[in-house]
Amino acid sequence: MLLLIASASLIMLVLFGCVHKIPPRSLTVTRMHVVKRRVLQYAHSHNELPKSLSQLPKMQGYDNSVQDSWNHELVYEVDSVGNVTLKSYGKDGISGGNGDNADIIGTFASRDANRNWNDELVPWTVAPIGH
Repeated sequence: MLLLIASASLIMLVLFGCVHKIPPRSLTVTRMHVVKRRVLQYAHSHNELPKSLSQLPKMQGYDNSVQDSWNHELVYEVDSVGNVTLKSYGKDGISGGNGDNADIIGTFASRDANRNWNDELVPWTVAPIGH
């Protein structure tokens, strides 16, 4: 019986000890990808871009957070031609920095050359990189 308990304990240690945490920068980039999709879903449904990220529809089965991994709201900006930029200022929440404090910035076009709303899987024009 003691051997069985010891074996079960060892198996639990191995199983739970091997669970890897998603690095914060990678989680932030993943959230930015989902936010991009949600922005374009909103545009297709309302024929305009959202005024803020709080207006975004939820995507079932996805992380719908509009915060980075350090609980800072993602910065949402739209330029005059409809290019959308999402920003995280990193762990410290201040522009610039290195490592986890470095900014993560992604930009995508909300409209195609014919001024139609882009598909939610449109490629980034400036891809956010989380490494």
